Amino acid sequence: MKRWIAGILCVSCLLMMTACSRNGEEVSGSQEESSQTMESSSESVEQPSEDSQPEEAAEPEEPVSSRPRTVSIRPVTSAEAEPVQVNVTARNAIAAEMVVVSDGQKAAEFAAELQSVVPSDQAIPSDAQPVEILLVYSMDGGEHRYQLYRESDADYIAKDGVLYQGGAGLSTWADAVIPALPAVPEGADAAQAAGTEQIMLKKSSLYRAGERVVWDTALQEQIRGWIADARPLEGEFTPDTGGETIEVSFGEGNSYIFSSQTQDGAGLMKHDSAWYLVEKEAFSTLSGVFS
Repeated sequence: MKRWIAGILCVSCLLMMTACSRNGEEVSGSQEESSQTMESSSESVEQPSEDSQPEEAAEPEEPVSSRPRTVSIRPVTSAEAEPVQVNVTARNAIAAEMVVVSDGQKAAEFAAELQSVVPSDQAIPSDAQPVEILLVYSMDGGEHRYQLYRESDADYIAKDGVLYQGGAGLSTWADAVIPALPAVPEGADAAQAAGTEQIMLKKSSLYRAGERVVWDTALQEQIRGWIADARPLEGEFTPDTGGETIEVSFGEGNSYIFSSQTQDGAGLMKHDSAWYLVEKEAFSTLSGVFS
């Protein structure tokens, strides 16, 4: 009887030990799985995705209040009036050139630039020669004058005593239409200030007019020689309407008009109401001053 009871106890002990061993394996396996899960989660947190990129910080927008305040100095006209022509005149100490731009598109481009200019706190330059601009409208739009100052930083427009800064479009427009002038020779300003006698040349055509001051003493003497050797033209003479002329004026006010026409193999010059024959190359020589 005692042996039977002891056998039962031994079997029970073995069963309990087996169960504990299995439970231990299950707990150990569960702990290992939990540890692996935590490690995987940690790796997922520590290693960001290759596809994800840090977002760039957006640049702050410029406050509206800090932007330049633009105004319009474009002429106020009726709806029917359109810009049709612009006359541009450039000057320096020895030359002036005026061009008539009858291209309505160029006139419209200039008018458009006047719609968005920035009032400047600078004074109108007193030592700079402006480019004179006459904007012509159709219908009852009239004519409107502006002064353009080309400075190193920008182009400026003066209207009614106020200076305005133009945009890049104004500079592009000015580069295309402003006529080129010859460089002022050294000493020209001093000679002009001293009242040295000048010979002024004026050449005009339908769409262009120019002025040049002759400082070259050799050319001055040549012009005087043409005038001194001029011979009166006999008989009636009517110049062609399509010919070009160059007016030569001296400091004392006398003026002589040289024509591109020729007569009897000679050039033509007009003084007062009379016509004279001069050297044939006179007009072409004077015309070369403008090229």
